[in-house]
Amino acid sequence: MQIDQILIRPVENEFVVQYSDNAGRTNNFTTTSEDNANIAAIIADAKKKLPAEADRPDKSEISQEIEELEYRLKMLKQSIGVPVS
Repeated sequence: MQIDQILIRPVENEFVVQYSDNAGRTNNFTTTSEDNANIAAIIADAKKKLPAEADRPDKSEISQEIEELEYRLKMLKQSIGVPVS
């Protein structure tokens, strides 16, 4: 068996290991930090290294994006002959 990928899901406190064998079959198993100090330490370390959340855009910026998307949707509908209200 060979470990192909390890996924850490800090929110769920999960540690997922994907592995494969010589025949190319893949599978995975999931373990949690519950009663496992090593996994808990890895997850805690990963949480510390996560980048900060991006600042929330200004409400006016979001409104502008929505207007642009609505206009684009209208143009796309017109291009395929869908009636636009």
